[in-house]
Amino acid sequence: MAVGFGGVAALGGLTLRDGALRPPMGGRLAALGECADVRCATHRLAHPEVRPAFVAFAMAQCKVAKLHSEVTVLAIGSGGLLFEWEVLEALRTSCSAKHTSCGVGSGVQG
Repeated sequence: MAVGFGGVAALGGLTLRDGALRPPMGGRLAALGECADVRCATHRLAHPEVRPAFVAFAMAQCKVAKLHSEVTVLAIGSGGLLFEWEVLEALRTSCSAKHTSCGVGSGVQG
C-alpha cells in the first residue's frame, strides 16, 4: 500500500494487535493503529483504494491552496491515529508544510 512518501508500506507492514492493525513492535510508530473491522468502509485491506485516494485528494487540495506554511489537523474519535500520521507525513513531505497536530480519540494514550 504505497503512498507517495512511503506510507504504511515503509513501516514494514501491519499486524493485528490489541484489536487494531498496527505497525511492527519495536518501531517508533508501534503504538499507533487503525480499525481492524473488515466491514469498515475504510479498512485498509478490504478497500485498499480508499486511504490512498484520500491522501491524494488532501495533497491535491494542499497544492491548489498553495499551502507551504503551517497546517493544522484535528482528528476526533479516530482511535489509533495511524492514518492521521500518514496524512501529516504526506503533508510534510509533499507540500513542504510544517504541521501542528492534535489528536483526540479513545485509543490515544500518553
